[in-house]
Amino acid sequence: GRSARLMVTQDITERRRSERLQSALYRIAEVSTTSHDLTSLYRAIHAIVAHLLDAKNFYIALYDAESNFLTFPYFMDEFDSAPAPRTPKKGLTEYVLRSGEPLLATGEKLNELAAAGEVERTGSPADDWLGVPLKRGNKTFGVLAVQHYAARTRFGVRERDVLTFVSQQVANAIERKRNEEALLRSESRY
Repeated sequence: GRSARLMVTQDITERRRSERLQSALYRIAEVSTTSHDLTSLYRAIHAIVAHLLDAKNFYIALYDAESNFLTFPYFMDEFDSAPAPRTPKKGLTEYVLRSGEPLLATGEKLNELAAAGEVERTGSPADDWLGVPLKRGNKTFGVLAVQHYAARTRFGVRERDVLTFVSQQVANAIERKRNEEALLRSESRY
């Protein structure tokens, strides 16, 4: 009766989520080879992630260890503009860079981290912030982040896991495109 219908509904929902995630991974792999440049790659990644979860406020931050500089090459936000390139501070992005671990920070968790001196809040205060590391091997070179300013939807463990899973493919796509662009620059010089 009723419990069987519930189990079937849950099974169908899980199957649809899995299919959307698999489709997203294929599309990320595809755009990593078909995008003309990093900017178009970042836009495509945003659109793909937005298909999986609420990503109205989305950004990609990249860290260059040699220059000790943090840049925000892609930044879409309903209130704030993209931060200027800078040396790392104590923001949420830098927290993920330091830890190399995903951070799901609700308003309560954000306040805890700030009170403990782990982070300093910057920009418009978010109700939910979710950031995952972009890694090359064990080395974190960037952060993929989404945030909400109103409690219209909440990020949870499922969204964290989905974004973490997608970030592995995104990191590979960014690295591939960066290497292609470096090779083109090198070829044009010589």
